[in-house]
Amino acid sequence: MPNRANHYRIFRKIAPNWDFDLHVHTNWSIDASSGATIEKYAQLSEKYKIHIGFADHYELACFEKSHINTRNSILNPETLSEYLEEIDSAKEHYKHISSGLELEYYPEREDQLQNFLEDYQNEFDLIVGSAHEIEDFRAITVLRDLQWLVEKHGSFSKVLGKYFDKLHKLIHSQLFDVVAHPDVIFRFLTNHHIWFTPEYRQYFPTIELGHLVRNSNMLYEINLSGLYYPWKESFPNLDMFHHLLANDIPFSIGSDCHSLKQFEERILEIRKINFINRNEWKYHKIFSNDDF
Repeated sequence: MPNRANHYRIFRKIAPNWDFDLHVHTNWSIDASSGATIEKYAQLSEKYKIHIGFADHYELACFEKSHINTRNSILNPETLSEYLEEIDSAKEHYKHISSGLELEYYPEREDQLQNFLEDYQNEFDLIVGSAHEIEDFRAITVLRDLQWLVEKHGSFSKVLGKYFDKLHKLIHSQLFDVVAHPDVIFRFLTNHHIWFTPEYRQYFPTIELGHLVRNSNMLYEINLSGLYYPWKESFPNLDMFHHLLANDIPFSIGSDCHSLKQFEERILEIRKINFINRNEWKYHKIFSNDDF
């Protein structure tokens, strides 16, 4: 088992009075290949005094499939050392950046994940665990895949149950520092969607997962990407965020941006969530970019 017992060590790297965003994708991510470089993010985040954590996708399952060229994944076993060298080089000039990966959790590949993390545990400041797929290459974050899964399993609620079962296994694996976007499966839902029920806005399994995260000494992520999808709320939403904070659930904050434009668009939300996380949020405060 990789020695990631101190999952909160990342906070020792964040300067006093700086906000943080520990889920940022550079042009090393397969879904952000036309995005910004590590250097560009470092420059922009320094301007706003935001400590950023790079969490580029590294998909172990992709590298096993003979019909998928490893080189289609920009970050792969052949380029991982180059990625680390680029981050290390940036760290020489910018003290407000952290190295990380976003790893998909595969219960059937847990030994492979463990071996990988044992080999690289000292190379990364943060390992973000996520669940996008309940079947290989069928992502609940891709609408056509989610529709396919709902049709196959008979209902959205059955797919939802399988998704949360996978998140439970992710937490119990103790392989990761952070549980990313815990209820991202709601991404495409609106209050009028055929799959929607009101309980999803205060979904008990999302709250239950937070307590499991705390008991496992991990970090729960509040992820801002949901604000830019039909769901129009963070994952988890603000009501649940307040509830979980009141129950001493430790949080990471992630914009999940895939470009500099997205990062700048989300800065005010990053600020707001950091203020709430520090219990400093004043509801009368009106932010603008000119404040920073």
